Amino acid sequence: MMQKRQCFAVICACAVVIQGVLSISVEAVEVDVHARQLSYLSWQQTESSSQNPDNDFLGLYRYQAHAELRPDISLVGNRYQLMLKPRFSYDYWWHKVGVPEDNESKDDAYLNEGLLQIGFTPTFFTSYGRENLQWGPTSLRTPSNPFFSDNGQDKPKKEVEGKDFLKFIYLPSDWFTVGVIGNLEQGGMRADSSVADPEFKRKYALKLDMLGVNYNASLLLSRREGGNETWGGFVQVTVSDALLAYFDAAVNRGNTALYPRLDPGHPLGGDFVRRYDSTTEERFIGIVGASYTLENSATVSLEYLYNGTGYNDTEAEAYYTLRQNAADNIHHPIFGGLAHSHLAETLNPGLILLRRNYLLLQYTFNEMGNNLSYTFRLTTNLDDDSDKVTLITEYAYNDYLQIFAVGDMSQGRSDTEFSSFLSSNLMIGFEYTF
Repeated sequence: MMQKRQCFAVICACAVVIQGVLSISVEAVEVDVHARQLSYLSWQQTESSSQNPDNDFLGLYRYQAHAELRPDISLVGNRYQLMLKPRFSYDYWWHKVGVPEDNESKDDAYLNEGLLQIGFTPTFFTSYGRENLQWGPTSLRTPSNPFFSDNGQDKPKKEVEGKDFLKFIYLPSDWFTVGVIGNLEQGGMRADSSVADPEFKRKYALKLDMLGVNYNASLLLSRREGGNETWGGFVQVTVSDALLAYFDAAVNRGNTALYPRLDPGHPLGGDFVRRYDSTTEERFIGIVGASYTLENSATVSLEYLYNGTGYNDTEAEAYYTLRQNAADNIHHPIFGGLAHSHLAETLNPGLILLRRNYLLLQYTFNEMGNNLSYTFRLTTNLDDDSDKVTLITEYAYNDYLQIFAVGDMSQGRSDTEFSSFLSSNLMIGFEYTF
């Protein structure tokens, strides 16, 4: 309820700003308002693993119905731009795995993105607000982005939750841009993300963007309050009309991820610690990739990712040992709470991916006058031999209505990354724009 009131207050305040702006100069304002209505049904098959023993930890449901209204509002003036993306959603879940008679529903209202940008000169402007700030050509992850570990590429119909940024942008020339970025608040006004993250610390970055005839590149230096510096960047080169090559990487000095620590005296055999939070040890994360357009206009992409912050074989073995110990004690009368805490840490240890070596193969094809498109994606963890296959199909019935289906299948042992939660899931729905 508190989050809904906050969202309502934000939207009302923005409405007052809009009214004031319009009263100053109606003729100088360009207004664009449109909305999308997204609805889908989803089904998922859970995987039996130590991450979610008997579904007692995550409490996943077999079926879900989702309806969401996504208004997008923008006002562009001579020296300012206002953007608002409020979201209103309703979810209904039924048939909890292990407890078929259980069901649950939730409605939500939040501001996923919204910012005010002011231009002091034609080459210098500033903005403050909530954004999903993404860049780069990669599909698997974006190592050079210190603000978001998820680029949303594998969940095309689910929006990445925005964070609160203050930005200063300077454009000294057509080919060069300087940006100063501060992530001041964690954002997230959804009901399930309303609790403040006690681990959140502000991050600041200097970003330099360059644009050439057949390339674009970016360099970035960021720092988290209390330490953890990151150097990063990406480069994208058009090799030919058909071939695009790219590279995205970062070097992290220290990180806040959790690493397993075995301890025979611990009731669960060990714990998880931020081993490299205060160190100056540098670790490399990088993606090298290429995409090639075939004669039938289909695009084939291949990416290799090396994650230097991920677990090596010894750390992975300790991770799964501690996860299994937590699963075995989830109902223990004394250590059950500690076991739940450990499973929460193994669920999200703060790594962009769990292990070190990954390969992505993607095939995208549009046909029927671009009305029908589908994407096949295979992601392989080369360290534990687990795979995730994704098929995305979208059909534009007309200019307003799109029908889609998104399916995932995972393969691997229960003590592997892609087989720790779901073995398969399917989402079928439609999106109507008006």
